[in-house]
Amino acid sequence: MKGQLFLVAVVFLVGMIFVVQQALFQYSSVDISKAFEDRNGDLFGNMVEVVNKTITETYYCNDTKDSFQNRLEDIKTAFLEEQGVEYAVEITYALDCSKWLNSPPNPAPLRATLSVTGRGSDTRGTFLLYHKQ
Repeated sequence: MKGQLFLVAVVFLVGMIFVVQQALFQYSSVDISKAFEDRNGDLFGNMVEVVNKTITETYYCNDTKDSFQNRLEDIKTAFLEEQGVEYAVEITYALDCSKWLNSPPNPAPLRATLSVTGRGSDTRGTFLLYHKQ
């Protein structure tokens, strides 16, 4: 009789713990969508930073194999491959190598339009970037 009562008490306690645990799960769940809500802005800022750093650290515009024009195409390809189906990444640019050594306020050698579309929002901007700053 004592053994049966012990088993009933253990089953009751395990059931009670399970019910309380399930009730508390609703208060501790994480809303994952909030963590990635501003990912568009992060991706966009990263794109601008990579293109700007690349233009300032590249010596030639388009004369050599290691030119800025080649690097820009590599960056464009890398961003397109890196971002899966969640985000659409686009880089369009106009590069004028005759203005490569210009500095502000003269005309910029690179006019780049960058955009990131995903999660119901679109982040877009056009930038004038200089090799010499």
